[in-house]
Amino acid sequence: MKKILIIGTGWEQIPLVKKAKQYGLYVIAAAWWDKEQIPADKVYEVDSHNLEALDKIICTENPDYIIADESDSAMYAVAFFAEKYHFYGPKLSTQTITNNKFLQRECVKKTSVLQPAYRMCWNLDMVREFAYEAGYPIIIKPLDNCGSIGISKIHTDSELIAAWLKAVQNSYSRMCIAEKCICGKVITADGFCDSSGFEFITASSKDMYPENETVAKVLYFPGKFSDSMLEKIKEATEQTVNAIEITYGFTHIEFIVEEGSNDIYFIEAANRGGGVFISNIILEEITGIDYCGALLQMAIGKKTYAKCGRQYIKKAILYFLESPEKDSIFNSLDENFPTECRAIHLNKKDDRKNVKNEASAGRHGVAVLAGDSFENLLNIGRSLEKKVSACQQEYFWLRMKR
Repeated sequence: MKKILIIGTGWEQIPLVKKAKQYGLYVIAAAWWDKEQIPADKVYEVDSHNLEALDKIICTENPDYIIADESDSAMYAVAFFAEKYHFYGPKLSTQTITNNKFLQRECVKKTSVLQPAYRMCWNLDMVREFAYEAGYPIIIKPLDNCGSIGISKIHTDSELIAAWLKAVQNSYSRMCIAEKCICGKVITADGFCDSSGFEFITASSKDMYPENETVAKVLYFPGKFSDSMLEKIKEATEQTVNAIEITYGFTHIEFIVEEGSNDIYFIEAANRGGGVFISNIILEEITGIDYCGALLQMAIGKKTYAKCGRQYIKKAILYFLESPEKDSIFNSLDENFPTECRAIHLNKKDDRKNVKNEASAGRHGVAVLAGDSFENLLNIGRSLEKKVSACQQEYFWLRMKR
């Protein structure tokens, strides 16, 4: 039996683990999550940033293939070991760029894609100088972390020090990037590079929390865009992918559509699938194409063709859950969920934070819903929120396609 090592395994990667098992592979998981809940043949607890520990696992287990998804650090590790041991995988040079927000911008500035003013900063004076030149509001981000971790939008000098320290604390390099804030709607664009090249799959639109514009409440797939706007997003995505030289697997790119002008500004790019089940559940739901399986095919060295032609068969949403103001405490669920529900994850109670002033990772939970109507899916999301959010335990539920 052939072996595959899945790096960065957590609850978001469970569909990938199960898919690999369906392929008849012996699955070794290098995991950061509760090993008892991971349905792999063998599980190691290891941080994806710890290349030395991962190297020891590879030397011990001698896997035939390696893979990762929905994690920047895990994809970097795959690229590193693909370079070292000649596995199939993404290019290390590309992963170096996509794990560094400044290098991304330096690549994309060679294209016609718009970007906000930006500067890499390694001290407070540099951030202060940028704020003076660009004008408030500005965004301060860790140079090399993921999601909304460590990111702050600031409007005044008085907020500067705290935002800079937050970014540095959450940056592996202890550096940050400062950007001029573009007022508009945050969108994400997803694509896939198969054996024949890149295809733009879809773009999602978001409803953000009014109290925290960096954190989403609902993501819509495909997004609510006109045909002309979707074509502009597609063109910006293709230019970005080419500039960063992504040639393998998923792409997940964030833009802002500016208020008034409808101009599209590049924010950041990843050579991985969108997290929280975007790549391994949602894209298949809306297109009918098994992209998770396509990534596995690439990892085992097979020619892979996964093209949808922007033909969508369903709608899907990511609905982020909040606990009701007055919790009715319980520790289990009856799991009698509607057929539109594809996956649910609830964080442990101690990990739940107030998203009004915290990063997206602190949200209470998420539901993946797919069907024919956004309105119906939103109603189901609200109903689920009342039903499940008061559960005090970490909880995971998944309905896999056969």
